[in-house]
Amino acid sequence: MFRHRLLLFVFCILFLSFTGVIQAHELTVKEAVGIALKNNPQLKSSKWASSAVFSQIGQKKSAFYPQVSWQSAYNRNYKEAEKLSSPYYNSYRTNFEVNQLIFDFERTKNLVKASREGYEFSKWDYQKVRQMVILNTEIAYFNCLASRRMVRLNEKIVEQKRQLLYKAQQFFRVGLKPKIDATKAEANLYDTKLSLIKAKNTEDLFKVDLMNAMGIKTFSWTNLKDILEIETFNNINLLKAKHIALKNRPEILQNKAQRRKEEYLLKAVKAEYFPTLNGSITYGWQDTKFPLKKEWTAGANISFPLFSGFLTKKKVEEERAKIMEIKEDGETVVQDILKEVEKAYLDMRAHRQAIITAKKGCRASEENLNLANERYKQGLNTIIEITDAQVQYSNAETNYIKALYDYKMAETRFKKATGEYIED
Repeated sequence: MFRHRLLLFVFCILFLSFTGVIQAHELTVKEAVGIALKNNPQLKSSKWASSAVFSQIGQKKSAFYPQVSWQSAYNRNYKEAEKLSSPYYNSYRTNFEVNQLIFDFERTKNLVKASREGYEFSKWDYQKVRQMVILNTEIAYFNCLASRRMVRLNEKIVEQKRQLLYKAQQFFRVGLKPKIDATKAEANLYDTKLSLIKAKNTEDLFKVDLMNAMGIKTFSWTNLKDILEIETFNNINLLKAKHIALKNRPEILQNKAQRRKEEYLLKAVKAEYFPTLNGSITYGWQDTKFPLKKEWTAGANISFPLFSGFLTKKKVEEERAKIMEIKEDGETVVQDILKEVEKAYLDMRAHRQAIITAKKGCRASEENLNLANERYKQGLNTIIEITDAQVQYSNAETNYIKALYDYKMAETRFKKATGEYIED
């Protein structure tokens, strides 16, 4: 009996330990992004759109292959008849027809190439959506981390003010401090509790944003892995970062694909100035009664456009204008990307200095708060001094959290700006 109870006890301990390990699992930013990339409906939609564009390549290539059709017909005919002959008769026909494009001055070939570039354009459009999914997920993740830190800070400040209220009440009871100290401490405590309620609500709202970015309905993790702290700052070469961005950003590669597409379409339109040569074969049976008589025809035809009301000329002008438009758009895209990279870089640099300064401010404000507390215990200062020290401490800690958050935001935007979120 003792052995059975011992085994049951060990089993319960192991089960609780295992359960505790599972419940203690923290969601990492990498895991959050991975889940978002699997679940985000906008990304799935973009992928299907790219697949649809890929099918257009096959549609254009179909013109290279023989076009085979089968036809069968029955007709009831009337013809003014001679004497002793009926004016009505039947006709039957069935045949197979094969048409083959022989040569069209590479019009179809260029249309196929244009479709391929259209597919390339759609793939980079997918990458743009993918970038935004990662960016939005990381932003939501860091919002949760910052809001969680604000909750902890407010909880700490509530405890500080609760202790101050207790001291003020004790001093008032023994006649060392006036009642106003206790009432002021109590009012400050309720103000901080209200701030704590707001901070917790903000944390819950940001968690909803994160769930939405990840494409999930329930949050099964107990916590997020806090990576707001910056241990070491990376040395970034701005010129190198701009070079990488111009090489990797999907907007630039998309613009190039679009320009190549229009160039192939221009060649296809120019081919309309020239003739098209087709071959055809028809084989079948036809007569007014059964059995039908066999017949076949084979031949080639050439179609030469003589005048189309300047239609082809205007098409050529349109394509040339589109190419110039895309070229100018490409210059705008390059300027915007370079500005985006430099802005994120400057933000990172500024927030890096802000972190260093804010950290020093935290140490100074904490020391000042400790000194104010000691002085208050000894009755050497008023509650105003310690309240000011608490406010200064709260502001310093808030500034530090904000500096960490701002740096992470700038770092995330810098990664997106340089094309680091592009799928291999």
